[in-house]
Amino acid sequence: MKRKTLILLICLSILVTAAGYFALSAGAVASVGGVVYGTLQEALDAAARGKTEAERVVLLLEDIDLGDESVIVGACDVTLNLNSHAITGAAEALIVLRD
Repeated sequence: MKRKTLILLICLSILVTAAGYFALSAGAVASVGGVVYGTLQEALDAAARGKTEAERVVLLLEDIDLGDESVIVGACDVTLNLNSHAITGAAEALIVLRD
């Protein structure tokens, strides 16, 4: 009886953890240091504030279409890891580098 209860608790823990992961990652387009962000600009801003090299890496989690919007990179030492994804946009879209 104790063994079945333990197995049930372990299975429930796994399900709750997995459900939380997918709920948190819904709508996430990029991450910095394991923290997910809903927009590329939010991720770039977080990376610009990073103190270590690892905290200054933006990892794309999905393809991003900027439309005609612009994003600003506020530090010259931010790394953008496309992670096999693409950033697309209209002719008016810009990625502005600012130090």
